[in-house]
Amino acid sequence: MTTIAIVPDKPGASGTTYRALTGKIQSVGRTAGEALDALTSQLGDAETSTLVVVQQLRPDDFFTAQQQRRLEELIGALAWRARLRYSVAAGRPSGAGGSHRSRMARGD
Repeated sequence: MTTIAIVPDKPGASGTTYRALTGKIQSVGRTAGEALDALTSQLGDAETSTLVVVQQLRPDDFFTAQQQRRLEELIGALAWRARLRYSVAAGRPSGAGGSHRSRMARGD
């Protein structure tokens, strides 16, 4: 079974988009469902079985608001790393490091 992670690109920002990730495949949507639909359309026939687990990310007795904020920070960092890895694998410049390498390659 394929594991898919869906994370907000910019949690708390207006117009937040969601990114669905699995292996080297990813997609973006205005909602988590849209991102999931776009990703599953890219999967092969062997990966069409889907089990969706929805975790309500609200503070409770076991996971405090402070821990929730820390989790959002970590998820944001993971999403950033996934986008960076995807950009590097696709041969695209990404972030400041990528644009710096592009400038160096052009001789700027």
